[in-house]
Amino acid sequence: MAMLAATMMFAGCSEDGYWNEYSEEGKYSFAQSSASFSYVATETVSQVSVQVFRNNTNGSVTLPLSAQVSSEIITAPESVTFEAGSNVAECILSINGEMEIGVTYSATLAMDSTALSASGKAVCKVSLIKDYTWESAGACTFYSNWAGVKAKLAIQKAAEYDGNYYRIVSPYYYLEPSDCPNPGYHLYFYLDENYDPLALPVAQAIGEEASAGGEWYFYYREGYMDYCTFYREENVYYMKGLWAYTDATGAMYLSSYGNEFFQWTEGWPLAE
Repeated sequence: MAMLAATMMFAGCSEDGYWNEYSEEGKYSFAQSSASFSYVATETVSQVSVQVFRNNTNGSVTLPLSAQVSSEIITAPESVTFEAGSNVAECILSINGEMEIGVTYSATLAMDSTALSASGKAVCKVSLIKDYTWESAGACTFYSNWAGVKAKLAIQKAAEYDGNYYRIVSPYYYLEPSDCPNPGYHLYFYLDENYDPLALPVAQAIGEEASAGGEWYFYYREGYMDYCTFYREENVYYMKGLWAYTDATGAMYLSSYGNEFFQWTEGWPLAE
């Protein structure tokens, strides 16, 4: 299967040498290619921070950034400043309004490629969500073609969602912790009123870094080239999609088939 790319678009820079504000002696990188922030429904959020690194501590330097935001309530800075003697700077995003529950807000931050260190990350995708209350919905045996193993995992349901919205809790953290060292990367799915498969999110990060400088995703688009299907046989739910990865610039590439499935062994709504 030929690789397909989805190219990220960023705000353009001016023609008056804006990118020349940073020191040519230094090279830079975001600390990570993605950063996710989740809050409970009662929390008030005013700002979030992501780190940017440089390969020296020489003087005070301002590094220009470009940004795309998904909502007008997010304000992203046009630059980040390294203080003399420090090789790390905080990029602060301001939240100027009330976040709606269950809505994912995003900002994509980028630096000019000429500023990037050899193994650095030129793009950081930031996501924020004021999350649902997730309640226990039983457990499943999850079979992963990706990890090559199976495990018993928890299933949770979104209490405030008007419908059937579920997640399998941190599957790859439990399946292969050496590749997915942090919990919190869940697999989400929607069921209809009869608890039959309805939909999957388009691209779900699984918490594993890709060698291209980004991260791996489970990609699903209904009926896409006949590779993406979500169906069940009794209490076994099949998630067939594609594995995708991003590079250091944030471009996404489709890589190979993804065949994951789970048997809902405890708490299945249709169990007699």
